[in-house]
Amino acid sequence: MADDAPKPPDRLDRIEATLDRLTQRHEALAMNLELAARDIENLKILALQDGEHIRLLAPNAQTLHASIQNLERIATAHEQRIDRIEGPQ
Repeated sequence: MADDAPKPPDRLDRIEATLDRLTQRHEALAMNLELAARDIENLKILALQDGEHIRLLAPNAQTLHASIQNLERIATAHEQRIDRIEGPQ
């Protein structure tokens, strides 16, 4: 019956268990770094695409701005015309 009692882990068993845990942690960290690097690459690609989209939109924004300024001039001219037609009241 004394042979059935569990033996306390010896020093070699503890070292091996510690190495196993360290190996698992190392593998998990390596996987996390791989995923992070992939995410960074994807974000870099998206940022470049966003920059290109913004460059393509810039001329449209300038055209829109010019159109709004033209509409403002037209509205002002119409308002002045109405004021001249109605005269002072």
